[in-house]
Amino acid sequence: MVFQNLVISASVIVFLIVTSILGVVGIGLAIVFHEGSTLVVVANSLRLPAYREQ
Repeated sequence: MVFQNLVISASVIVFLIVTSILGVVGIGLAIVFHEGSTLVVVANSLRLPAYREQ
């Protein structure tokens, strides 16, 4: 799950950097997407306490 969170975070940041440089996404929308991805990562990490290694 930690790896999933790293992949989600890194991919969103790379996507937003590229689209911001190309002018596709404005800074305001990039901030909204970044904060949304932060909420997704937090929600995903809430599954960790229930995780049991088998």
